[in-house]
Amino acid sequence: AASTTGPHYLFHLNFFGFSHLFRTNPFRLTPHNYYFGAWKIYRKRERDKMTVWTHQQYASYTIVTFVSMFLSFCGSLGIIYMSHRKWQSSIYQRLVAILSLGDMLFTVCYVLNQFLMPTYRQGAYWTVGNKTTCAAMGALTAMAYAVVPLYCFSLAVYFWLKIVQNWTHTRIVHRMEYPVHVFCAVFAISIAVLGIVTDSIDVLPTSYFCYFASYELPPEMEDCIVTDSEDCMRTMEEREFVPPFLNTLQVGYSSLLTILACVFTAAVTRRVRRQLLRTRGSNLSRTPQGVNEKINEISVQAVLYLLAYLNTFLWPLLQVLVYEIMGADDTHDRLGNVGFFSYQVIAAFLYPLQGFLNIIIYLRPDLMHWRRKFPKASFRWILWHLLKGSEITAVSPPPMVAVVEEEPKVKPPRSYGTGENTTDDFGFQLSNDTMDIPEQAAAEN
Repeated sequence: AASTTGPHYLFHLNFFGFSHLFRTNPFRLTPHNYYFGAWKIYRKRERDKMTVWTHQQYASYTIVTFVSMFLSFCGSLGIIYMSHRKWQSSIYQRLVAILSLGDMLFTVCYVLNQFLMPTYRQGAYWTVGNKTTCAAMGALTAMAYAVVPLYCFSLAVYFWLKIVQNWTHTRIVHRMEYPVHVFCAVFAISIAVLGIVTDSIDVLPTSYFCYFASYELPPEMEDCIVTDSEDCMRTMEEREFVPPFLNTLQVGYSSLLTILACVFTAAVTRRVRRQLLRTRGSNLSRTPQGVNEKINEISVQAVLYLLAYLNTFLWPLLQVLVYEIMGADDTHDRLGNVGFFSYQVIAAFLYPLQGFLNIIIYLRPDLMHWRRKFPKASFRWILWHLLKGSEITAVSPPPMVAVVEEEPKVKPPRSYGTGENTTDDFGFQLSNDTMDIPEQAAAEN
């Protein structure tokens, strides 16, 4: 957009992964900095021509976010309540509880962002915040976003160490669990503090959300592009380097951990399937049909784990891709378009839904175990006993409900000399925490 002093642009030229930032008026071309990026032209936007959200769109987006937050928060709270009885003895329960705490923090920040972003953000009609509240929400979100992928990855590694490598409880605690807690605390706090200190938290161009960004300039800085102030231009250059770097760092960190979690989960599933095929003559699986049923259960559970892992990084990755493909100006200008708004609503519902997905995975094997024992009991009755932590052998069936006699109990799996009950410890559980892995799968190398 031309101004009274002539057109001034910032050119961002990509060259073998690095980029050169130029300022031109247009007869002067001076290199100013080097940083990562792609072809972009930054210019002063004509705010009156931007297609922002209407009141109805913003209300719909906020309602969808609240519904997703409520489901996720309740799911995470339920996991913490059900797992707290076993925190002392079970690594799995501790990892799941911390993962749920991270999910709760993220969902709360996701909703509060709708109201605590800066008031100069166009299309955000109910905001009461400023730069400080936006920075606080962005820092807390960054901390939660550091916790969730890491503990998803830690759960996958834990299953692999316990089932495939036959590590003992003590060895896992000292070699895996303690380092994970320390690294998570250091990384989460460091990236949040770095974002605040470098003033790198702002409203994302692809959504109404405070995170590592510098694309939406406050009104007092909009004249930077059409002035020759060196201080002003230096501020612009800093805003265009540090926030994208931090954003790329965290998205890359989440993507790498998610991919590795999928690899470890696939390795554990493959091991269990192989062991099941070797136990066709055992008490647990007498027939090929029984083995196939067990393999199907394992496959479904593994797919649920993979979907939950993918949900932790898919939507941030899509946001980055949308920005890179469309560019800063086009992203802002199309926020109110029907197609782009529909994508935003879908992301707003699924992205904060991690806690709800986790409790489905957490409860599914136990629900199936209780359903086999009490086939005509209501879902509410079974869920109530699960929330209370009732033992299935100590519960009387409700009136008019048949009880199915289970097959004779097999010898319990060995505990690897750890003193930890393996039937209480697994997400891919050796009895019924997630996968109903037979004892041979745990006992053999």
